[in-house]
Formats: sequence, structure tokens, C-alpha cells
Amino acid sequence: MTDICLVTALSDPPGDLLEKAERLLPALHDRFTNIAANTTTNTHPAWFELLTEHGITTSTAEADYERVGAHRRAALANGLANSQASNFLYADPDHVLRWVERYPENLDTTLEQVARYDCLVIGRSAEGFNAAPKRLRDTERIVNHTFTLLTGLEWDLMMAARGFSRAAAELIVGQCREDTIGNDVGWPLLCRHHQLRLGYVEADGLRYETNRVYATDGVDAEDGDAAAWMLRVRSANQHIDAMRPYLQQ
Repeated sequence: MTDICLVTALSDPPGDLLEKAERLLPALHDRFTNIAANTTTNTHPAWFELLTEHGITTSTAEADYERVGAHRRAALANGLANSQASNFLYADPDHVLRWVERYPENLDTTLEQVARYDCLVIGRSAEGFNAAPKRLRDTERIVNHTFTLLTGLEWDLMMAARGFSRAAAELIVGQCREDTIGNDVGWPLLCRHHQLRLGYVEADGLRYETNRVYATDGVDAEDGDAAAWMLRVRSANQHIDAMRPYLQQ
């Protein structure tokens, strides 16, 4: 077990991830000193029973896609308040469940890197990025390229996985005002502005699937859905907007 608290923001109204979580939570407990979650109030009721059963500290928030970043920040605050861990890993629940299920050794080697930095951005390998649906690849390349132009850092940013020292977690909870999903870039840029130690690692085990595809071992079919593309374009725009305050810095 590492001295790392896992924090996550959970929104799963249909309970798609419940079966996976029931089976895989013991493997996560083996790797983290604590787990803390911020859970939307419309998440399936069985989730709250499962979290309580596993001793996971939980805060709640109303479901709101425009406040994904705020929900993630609340999860980090929950971890700070309820764990004495020296370090934290933020990861969305579906991502970390897939990671520990399919690539446990890669998760373990990645966790070994967390304590080396105040803010560790965990991106996908080229293979992992290219395995994502086209709607993600096409929009995320724009975000990653813009971030490179801004910082000189060629990082894959939009999988949300981040390692933090306690000092960096406290900085984000206390000073970050990025409430949208653009926190993917907002968090590392804030840490960079405060001259904290930043690092980057690519993880083969960090892969994207929708909750439903993952739960059913299905095939993604949303690249032909206009609404799904609109959502990804909106997400990319929120990331671009989150970078704007740092243009002159």
C-alpha cells in the first residue's frame, strides 16, 4: 500500500459501474491508504450503500455537467479533510476501475511516481490515445496542442488523472476557481503558476470507455451521434477557456 489517498467524483444514476466496483474495490483498497468520493445526489442509491460498506468517505453535490471541476475539487477537499496521506491521486471512477482491472502492474508503477512531484499529470500512451473514439481524438488534440503552445509541454491532458502532494491539493482546494471540466488544465496551470514541482508520465493502462460500454464489455457507437460530438466540442472549449487566464503569465 502506498501513502496515497484516492479521490474521485462519482456520477452514475443508472448504476452502470456498480458490479465492477463491488468486484474491484478490494484491489483499490490494497493500493490506497484511503478513498474519498464526491457523489452526485442522483447517483444510484446502491452506490451509497457500497461506499459506506467499504468505509469510503463521501460528500455529495447536485448533478451538473457545468460543475464537473467543482465536483472534482470537492472530492479533493474530502480527501484532505479525512485522510492524513502525504499524497493524493485524483481519477474518475470508471478510469481507475478499468486501470486496476486490466493493467494493475501499470497502475502500480505509475503510483510509484506520485510522490516525486507536487503535481503529476498522468496521460495516455500513444497506443492508449489512439484507442480512444474519434470524437475524443479529434477534439483533444486541439486542447493538447494549445497547451503545448502555452507552456512548451507536450502532455496528454484530458483523462483527468492527477497525482498531488498535500501542499498542491491544499492550493487547488483553496485557490482554484475553475468549476468546469477545464480543471484538467486549470489544476496543473495553477500549480505551475505557484512554481510547484510538475511532472508528467504516460500510462498504458489509462484508457477511455463510456460507463455503459465498460459495464457491458460493449462497443462504442457514439462517433456517429451528433450530440456526443457536441458534448466533446463543448468540453474542449471549456479547456481552452480555462487556459486563457494564463496567457500573459
